[in-house]
Amino acid sequence: MQRVCNASPLIFLAKIDLIHVLPTMIKNLKIPLGVYHEMKGQGDAASEWIEKVKEDYVIKIDPVPTIIESWDLGKGETEVIAYAHSNKHLRAALDDKAARNCAASLGIDVIPTLPLNK
Repeated sequence: MQRVCNASPLIFLAKIDLIHVLPTMIKNLKIPLGVYHEMKGQGDAASEWIEKVKEDYVIKIDPVPTIIESWDLGKGETEVIAYAHSNKHLRAALDDKAARNCAASLGIDVIPTLPLNK
């Protein structure tokens, strides 16, 4: 399944030293530019990884539909949802509850990092 990913799943995978396997597990991974900007320069494994792969996975999202902007989410979550909204075949990797609620209201298939609290 193809995915568009927010920062928190990437950070989590980096912390458990599994981020390097992500591209082999997910076909056509997309990471919005807003997520890249949230992660870069943090001096951790996730920011180092995203710098290495940005040419392959980071995409620019324009424009964001007003309905999504009105949820007043973070830049990364907003762009993940906007991309998934225009590409219905994707699953959105999101952990933030408000972002998951926004995505669900738009019929977007969401997967959290750890599916404990759906």
